[in-house]
Amino acid sequence: MSGNIITSIQGTIWILEDDDQMRRILKALLSLYNCIFFKTLKEFAGEWQKMLNRPTLLLADLSLPDGSFLKWMAESQNFNQSVTRCIVISGQQDIGSMRACLDLGAFDYIVKPFVPAEVQIKVERILTNLQLPLLLDPTTHSVTFNASSITLTSKQFQILSMFHAAYPVGITREDIQNSVWQNTKVNQKNLTVHLSLLRTKLKDVGLNINHQKSTYVLELI
Repeated sequence: MSGNIITSIQGTIWILEDDDQMRRILKALLSLYNCIFFKTLKEFAGEWQKMLNRPTLLLADLSLPDGSFLKWMAESQNFNQSVTRCIVISGQQDIGSMRACLDLGAFDYIVKPFVPAEVQIKVERILTNLQLPLLLDPTTHSVTFNASSITLTSKQFQILSMFHAAYPVGITREDIQNSVWQNTKVNQKNLTVHLSLLRTKLKDVGLNINHQKSTYVLELI
């Protein structure tokens, strides 16, 4: 069967960094990825709280013009439960800050000034390990995973492609409607039926769509 393997390495990276030179360095190092930059803690926290299109990976400095990312981590009610991986990149070299970040949910800690290759390799490894090896065939709308295959309708295939591109981050009903139906208004019951039928089919290949608050997340059974 012919098909295209689509992986989550296409996921989004958020970068919380106020220093212009460091932003330019990170932008150059990570030019192959979809990066979104934030200069202030307020700007970042505002987007984070929306729970829409959260990033696959977050790179964050500790000291921002309007506050401490470490303090934000400690006070955030949902940071530890997020599927987003976080790497702290900071000039603070004390072991206390490092331990605190890792205890609060950071995946790794890189000290400035860093070796460029270190950032590239760690980012690459994290995103590669988050890949979900689905084989998606846009011609037949078939999906293969764990040596099992199913065939989807056109709409179901479009929705699954969205889930896979965002994996492991979830998507919202609004994301699905805007991407699949675009300017056409869709009855919410109709969208619920599409998701329910897709969920039933995915169970045959060991996948599930889990509803978490305002988002839907593709997960392994």
